[in-house]
Amino acid sequence: MTLVQEKSARITRDPAAIKAVIAALAAQHGNRLVTSQAVREQHANTTTWIENQAPDAVVFPQTTEDVQAIVRTSAPAPRSRATSTHPLAGCRWISAT
Repeated sequence: MTLVQEKSARITRDPAAIKAVIAALAAQHGNRLVTSQAVREQHANTTTWIENQAPDAVVFPQTTEDVQAIVRTSAPAPRSRATSTHPLAGCRWISAT
């Protein structure tokens, strides 16, 4: 019995769903949504044993309502891509900082 599953067996990604969530967030937040590799890598830090993985997008909310909208929009995203409101999310999530 293997206690650790292969990464590909644990994580299922739906590229169409991720693209749709990013498009919806871009429509809501405009240029406060960033998908550049450099910014995404800045938000890929972790202090755990988990390998650093850049999020698909980073959103810079300005209000509590922005954060609520980000969470609502991202909720349908696959569980492996859950929304993080932590500025230095360690998993490949949509990061709201």
